[in-house]
Amino acid sequence: MANKLKASENGLMTTYKRNGDDLTTPTPTGESYTAELDGKDYPVKGTYTCNSISLKGIDDRTIERTDKRDGKVIEVSRITVAPD
Repeated sequence: MANKLKASENGLMTTYKRNGDDLTTPTPTGESYTAELDGKDYPVKGTYTCNSISLKGIDDRTIERTDKRDGKVIEVSRITVAPD
């Protein structure tokens, strides 16, 4: 089942930086990671909800993120950049 999340206008903003196949993000809450879009697990710092993530490129504007804790999948989400 897919859920769409809506944040308030004063919600936290996250900046994603892409360099080739690497995606890096620090968030205002302290979570950070650098991961490749290869589906492999990479460590996450600064959060208690997960300790690793994997990223897969779906198309030119969409990335699938899988959060894991101790190897178990706890959440799968998609990040899509608007064409404009």
